[in-house]
Amino acid sequence: MGNRLADARRARGWTQADLLRALLVRFPSSGATTAAVSRWEQSRPLPSLLNALRLAVVLGEPVERLFPLD
Repeated sequence: MGNRLADARRARGWTQADLLRALLVRFPSSGATTAAVSRWEQSRPLPSLLNALRLAVVLGEPVERLFPLD
């Protein structure tokens, strides 16, 4: 099961650092790190449900589009 997090990030012209910065500005308690963003993009492991929802908000995408079940 792959995810589309990196695709959504790249579509905005963001680096992983840009995504992390946006996540931490909007949700300072997320505890996200550069290494975590990299791992999430590789689905190793997927983010927690709460951080998946936070990523969806920051990227303006439905969570099920970022992390499809199939």
